Amino acid sequence: MFFGTDLQARLSAQGIDTLIMVGIASTGVVLSSVAYASDADFRLYTVKDCCYDPDQVVHDHLFSTAFDSRTTVLSLADAASLLA
Repeated sequence: MFFGTDLQARLSAQGIDTLIMVGIASTGVVLSSVAYASDADFRLYTVKDCCYDPDQVVHDHLFSTAFDSRTTVLSLADAASLLA
């Protein structure tokens, strides 16, 4: 999502400082995007119900360790209430 793109600059230029993360491949794309966005000081929310990885054990472990320390983990219902 971020690597090799100007996404961070475009978001910052528009005054966007908060991201809601969802996606496929929790161990790949989601993990790298959360790490990059966290390092770039974006406020992050990650919707566990809207992320997937074929390895459920690793997926759950990421959400209880790496993601929990870099992002606020939400359910889909909680994320929807933030947007309402």
